[in-house]
Amino acid sequence: MAENEEKRDRETPDEEEIQSNAARRLKISGDAAEDPIHEGKAEKGSFWGNFWYHYRGRVLVICAFVLIFGIGFTQFFLKKRPDIYIMYAGPVAFDNVKTEKAEQIFGELVGDDYNNNGKKEVRFATVFYVSDDNVERDIDRQIAEAEEKGEEVHERDFYYHTYLAEYKNSQENHRQYENFSNEIFAGDSVVVLLDPALYETVKASGGFMKLSEVFGYTPEGAIDEYGVRFSETAIAQYYGVFSSLPDDTVLAVRQVSTMSAFTGKKKAQKAHDDHVEFARALLSFTPPEDTESGDK
Repeated sequence: MAENEEKRDRETPDEEEIQSNAARRLKISGDAAEDPIHEGKAEKGSFWGNFWYHYRGRVLVICAFVLIFGIGFTQFFLKKRPDIYIMYAGPVAFDNVKTEKAEQIFGELVGDDYNNNGKKEVRFATVFYVSDDNVERDIDRQIAEAEEKGEEVHERDFYYHTYLAEYKNSQENHRQYENFSNEIFAGDSVVVLLDPALYETVKASGGFMKLSEVFGYTPEGAIDEYGVRFSETAIAQYYGVFSSLPDDTVLAVRQVSTMSAFTGKKKAQKAHDDHVEFARALLSFTPPEDTESGDK
């Protein structure tokens, strides 16, 4: 029997061994305030203290969400939006200086403060995209220059390995085309200046207004019912900042954005009407009589 009792004592842990560390410390100190498990617990009878103790994690998450949402909401509605959006897409890159100059020129044509922010502003977005036609024209140019200089003229395949053809097939060029597509079909730009290949893509999808709808007549330099050769407009010939654009760049006016169903048809139509008015001012630009060109 003594052996059984000794075995039972070994199998049954002491009462002190099954106590938690916290309980053991309480037993030693005799001070419940030092219990680390319940440290910070609100005093009995304090509603807000108990609420904070039990729900502080959720409260902090909700406060963070409200703060982030509030900042984003405020920035969206207080952000200064320009009166007019214009986009150029083609094989010419505009630096910041040229972009700002173009925005200044176009801004002088804005007839009214459409967004009522006290300024007449234009945002000129540019997309540097090299189309297949651009590559073919560049190869033709290289061959013609070689022939004129009496240099060796290579097979056309040789010229496809130049930097332009390599860029045409690059991931960046595909990304730029996506930027163009997003802007032309769902963006804010209504008045556009496009490479002919891009122009034909949009025209085939019914994306442009007829010139007769915009201007009431067929303007000089029209290439068809929808587009005008920008190089033949007075403003392109007057301001040197546009001289780097290819002669076949096409000016056109988009239809009302397909996103109007989500942003509000009335608001979208008002913005579109403002851009149509601007397009008329752009095409009717008359150079000052006392100067032959502006900022050549």
